Amino acid sequence: MPLRLIITDRGFFRRRNLFYFLGMVLLVTASPINLSAQIRFSDQVQLYGNSRFFYQNYAFSSEQSVPAVARRPKNYMRFTMNATLQAYQLKIPITIRLANATVSPLWDTPTKPNLGQFIRHPGNVIRLSPTIKNIKFDLGSHTPVYSPLSVGDLQLFGGGASYKVSNYEFRLNAGASQSPVENVTFKKYMIAGRVMRRFNAGQYAALNIVSLRDLKNSVDSVPLMWFDVPEAGLTITAEGRYNLTSKLAVKAEVGQNAFTPNRTVDSLNNEGSLASVFLPSGSGAISGIATYLETEYRERDYGVKLIGKYIGKDYVMLGYPFQVRDVMDILLAPYGYFLNRKLTLKGNVGRRANNVSGRQEGLRTSQFLMNIGGVYLPTRNFDLNFNLANYGVRTNTVNDTFNIHIIAQTISINPVYRFEKSGIKHTISGNALLDRYDDATRLTDTINDNTVTNLSARYQAVISLYTAGLTVGSYRFRQPNRDFNINSVTVSGAAQLLKKKLSTRLAITRAKTANDGVTFGTRMFFDLRARYNVSSKLNAELNFSNNRFTYGDGQNLPFMNELMNRIILNYRF
Repeated sequence: MPLRLIITDRGFFRRRNLFYFLGMVLLVTASPINLSAQIRFSDQVQLYGNSRFFYQNYAFSSEQSVPAVARRPKNYMRFTMNATLQAYQLKIPITIRLANATVSPLWDTPTKPNLGQFIRHPGNVIRLSPTIKNIKFDLGSHTPVYSPLSVGDLQLFGGGASYKVSNYEFRLNAGASQSPVENVTFKKYMIAGRVMRRFNAGQYAALNIVSLRDLKNSVDSVPLMWFDVPEAGLTITAEGRYNLTSKLAVKAEVGQNAFTPNRTVDSLNNEGSLASVFLPSGSGAISGIATYLETEYRERDYGVKLIGKYIGKDYVMLGYPFQVRDVMDILLAPYGYFLNRKLTLKGNVGRRANNVSGRQEGLRTSQFLMNIGGVYLPTRNFDLNFNLANYGVRTNTVNDTFNIHIIAQTISINPVYRFEKSGIKHTISGNALLDRYDDATRLTDTINDNTVTNLSARYQAVISLYTAGLTVGSYRFRQPNRDFNINSVTVSGAAQLLKKKLSTRLAITRAKTANDGVTFGTRMFFDLRARYNVSSKLNAELNFSNNRFTYGDGQNLPFMNELMNRIILNYRF
């Protein structure tokens, strides 16, 4: 299925859709309005947790010869709640996340969504997770996580159950992973099951089954795009973990997949039969295998993991929509604690190969990945964070058009020093970043050396209820033909007033940009925040910010101005 970025802000503030949103917020917040410490319906029934309401108004203006586009929706609302309803011996965790503007890379949304489509969208979450003895349910929006080769990154709107008895665990999840949209896409439905047997010391064996299929009758009209054809797939994997010794363990999984990328030519005769769910067939049906192997060795102060993964060219990852096929990954990840655990080092080094089957002749891609990070804490007042990363991609083709040679290297260092003198708490921190990006252009046989350096320093002083800060930064972007520089200064201050019930913060940033052959540009950023504790359970936050860009003569945009107002209510009950 093609990837799409859909922002569903258009038309939401029509009266009907606005009532949908406000109605859902009032429905789930009707009980907490009494501002009691805990909501008790009776001695045996109570509701406790926290909720948050967020509203943002965004205004955009500019003068330009080429039209500019606002970067945010004009009005954005979001409501979240994490609560637990306890009724006698039953506990029901409740998770709610609602927003009027939702973004999803996979899920298309109608121009005028109805209430059901609004709730089912993955940008909105309504989930109940009750537990009854050994049975746990997931009702509504939930993401089942089984294993690396089956399910773990696809949100469903439906239901799931997990049952534990003795050393066995049984799981079943079903729901829509994509909503139908007329003329755009079909409804995609998933059924997943898992059976696991646990042994001692973290050892286990499990079997996973996943079925994902498009429902052809979910839309009245055929999608307009040629690649929006109904699909179906079935995946079966077996996995387990075994301890070779008390310090050495192996985790492995193997899977096989059957997938039908087009069910319009030779589709199943009975759409509602059990066979149509578990036995996909159609035009160009494919079948592939995949394997995952992880070996871990642990000592008290150090350890290492070796991870290998192979995804066959015809193995479609039903539960991981962003995972590509025909790849092989090998990753070595050591870690250790040194100098009496004052120094922590973690890292990984690996290689990824695409097109390992060689089905696209001359287009095999090899990627080298490396990342090393650490934290050094020599004293209570000083800590140092550092990171080194490398990313390289090459192809083996001799065709200049398809030859790729990219190397990216990043080094960052972040020291922080704290001390107190004469009742004043001082904090000095810094950041140094070097990012080098080399891109070889085979057509001209040249290597483009792009280098970014970012240096910044911050000083903060806390005097009783008052805080003052100063941040100075310098950003440099070096290219073969030109340089781009940004120098910025930020002054900030904060205070706690009215017996600490009111907290305020003000920050002002001025940045100056310089580009070769272009006059200077400036950025002025003004940010004012206030937080007031209405009670021990309720607080309100207000935020006003103004971001204004004035560009040099090399741009078609003389200036751009952004205004944002935010209102946030936080409530614990």
